[in-house]
Amino acid sequence: NLTNINPETYSFKLDINSKIDFQLLIFCIMIFFYVCHEGHQLLRLMTKKSSLFSALLEYLISWENILDMLLITLSVSYLVTLAKTQQKWNNIYTRSYISNTKFVYFENMQDLERLLQSKTSAMLFLGFIKAVNLLKLNPKTYLIADTIRAGCGDIIVFMMFVLINYVFFGIWGHAMFAEADESQFGTLRQSIFTSVASVVRN
Repeated sequence: NLTNINPETYSFKLDINSKIDFQLLIFCIMIFFYVCHEGHQLLRLMTKKSSLFSALLEYLISWENILDMLLITLSVSYLVTLAKTQQKWNNIYTRSYISNTKFVYFENMQDLERLLQSKTSAMLFLGFIKAVNLLKLNPKTYLIADTIRAGCGDIIVFMMFVLINYVFFGIWGHAMFAEADESQFGTLRQSIFTSVASVVRN
């Protein structure tokens, strides 16, 4: 029922407030300067090399440059998905106003919102790696980056153990309580989420 929908519960709607507009503007400016910086670095390599291929090869040898390219690509992809989401919201509201109906089909809006959240999480993760890498430039903080790098293997093993543990309890909960409590153990995904939430809440 469109009359009972609160647009504030959705991150993107027809009338975006000024705060979101300002954040998007800053985000676009950051992407623009980031692209200019990487482009200037690539052009500088092209002046030293005989061909574009050799310049790209030397550019992509550094994992820091690969990380920068991933951030840029993911950021541009986020903006494309954001524009697509906004366009779909506008189409939904336009169709509902023209047909003067109280009911509207939200199509795949939930999938688009979930995709935006996934891309945001990925950008935050890559940004965190970038920030940790920048710590080595400061003689007082480079030890933090070295410590994280030294313990990276142990951290990965620990996270894999935690993941396997949650998945195991999720499968066990789904097998044992699926019929008794469908809201929390009805599907394997809900069961895994319940196993994680039970630890976080406590």
